[in-house]
Amino acid sequence: MMTTAGTKRARIVANMFRYKFVLTLLFSFAYSAHAKMLPYHLNCDLGKGSTQTMRLQSVTVRLIHGDGNCHVEVSDVEGKLLFEHVATGIQISSAQGPTKEGLVFFVIQDDSSPSRLFVLGLGPHPRVIATIRNGYGFWIENGCSDGRWHIWTADDAFQGDPELADVYHQDLFVPEVALNIHGNALVNESSACKSHFDHRTAAIRLQLTTREIDEFRNRRVKNAFRSGQVKGYILDIVFGDLYSGREEVAKNELHRMWPADDEQRLWKWMLQKRSEGILARLDLTKAM
Repeated sequence: MMTTAGTKRARIVANMFRYKFVLTLLFSFAYSAHAKMLPYHLNCDLGKGSTQTMRLQSVTVRLIHGDGNCHVEVSDVEGKLLFEHVATGIQISSAQGPTKEGLVFFVIQDDSSPSRLFVLGLGPHPRVIATIRNGYGFWIENGCSDGRWHIWTADDAFQGDPELADVYHQDLFVPEVALNIHGNALVNESSACKSHFDHRTAAIRLQLTTREIDEFRNRRVKNAFRSGQVKGYILDIVFGDLYSGREEVAKNELHRMWPADDEQRLWKWMLQKRSEGILARLDLTKAM
């Protein structure tokens, strides 16, 4: 049985592969020059290191290391404690631009399994806006057509699903989701990020040939490893359309590339998984 530490290492490695893959795709296009992924401004792992402090408008954020744990405190200008949390690993990022509603926010991520994200708004009344759990980690990026910062993650409904067992590095092909803040909750804004999905899809199409798609659709790919790769690429293309709000396009792409006698089953699987994942939990993100 894998230990807790082993599980964490495996999850971190999977996420590292995922981020590297996404960055590779983004940097393959001129579009990537306009997309920026925010680094962690403060970071603590297993309580190692020294205390870090960051001032964000009217709040002070302190990340305290020690005793194998990380302790974050957020206080206002008068020193009043607004938020605190303890975990074995914590990362903090601050978006420098406002949301659609003009709100500047920062996020605190507890990288336990599952990851837990706290979104805190700044301004005259700093507060916890929303919180959510997910099997994959979160990052902040501004590569969508609206030019705003979005909180990105991947849908953990697909994490470890048997359908992906034959896909090499299956975590790389789990559908991504773009979130933002509306009122006091996180909302799905993936449909505002079609350009992100389209550039990713364009890069993936370069890895496929018409012949390979035809062979996969007719179950004639002889190499099992390559068959799994082609399967992953096809799923990624369909996921991109489905999660960016283009369901009919996604369905047509699946029809064009997937074995006909299995198409209906796989489509139902996709829709079912989407209904069980992070999008279904967004209504529960509102801070109490």
